[in-house]
Formats: sequence, structure tokens, C-alpha cells
Amino acid sequence: MRKTKHVLYVLLAALFLQGCASIMQGSTQHISVTTVPSGATVLVNGIQRFTSPAMIELPRRESHRLDISLEGYHPEVVDVRHVPSNMTAGNIIAGGLVGYFVDQSTGAAFRLVPEVVQINLRPLAPELEKAATVPAKMEEGTGRGPN
Repeated sequence: MRKTKHVLYVLLAALFLQGCASIMQGSTQHISVTTVPSGATVLVNGIQRFTSPAMIELPRRESHRLDISLEGYHPEVVDVRHVPSNMTAGNIIAGGLVGYFVDQSTGAAFRLVPEVVQINLRPLAPELEKAATVPAKMEEGTGRGPN
């Protein structure tokens, strides 16, 4: 009788823990994006547009591209990659293959990295100053530059 109870508990646990990562972490993840200076445009996968600082909710099942731009600054690109989550191993042990396939199909078997994107935007001004520098000093009285 006692052995039967243990088997029953294991079977119930396996039944209810299927898709464990789907339940524990969900199929989306929040990514924090900050820039210095703030107010930059963050374009996600060429579609969604946010202004920094922003908390962006992204599906875990695929990688994403963040294009960050602000007038007067060099544009930046950040690749947010989906990588296998540690939850997957626990799911195979506790929930079996059914749970594994549920998490794979929903994207819950993955996590996104980096979770926090912090970008110090580089100003264009120093580059413009270099381009506008005066050519070599003219020799006095000749109207010609140095030889």
C-alpha cells in the first residue's frame, strides 16, 4: 500500500510538472534597455519602437535585434540571443518528454541574453571636428603651403 502511494505521488507530480518552464518563467522575458544619454529610439526587429529607458517584453523562442539611435550619436546594434534555459534539464527529469516539447514549442525552454542592455552612445561631434580641421598652415608671404 505504501509503495502504491509513492508511485501515485510520482505520477501526479509528473503530470502536473509537465511544461514546468512554461509555468515557472513563461514564454516571454523582460529586457531592460538604458542609454546615456536617455531618449534614444530603440527599434526591435525593425518593427516595435520604444524610447530609452525602456522595459521591453520579448518572446523567448527567438533571438532579437535592437537598433538604438539618437540624433548626433553613432547608432548601435545589440543582438539579444535566445539560449537554452536551465529549466529544460529539470523539466526532462520531472516532466518527461511531453513537458520538454511543450516548453520548446512555447519558447519557455529558452532565456534571452543579455537581460540588461546599457549603452553609452558615442557622439558624432569629435568625428565632425576632425573633418573640419584647417589644412597645414600657409607659409607667410608666399600664399603656398609648406613644401
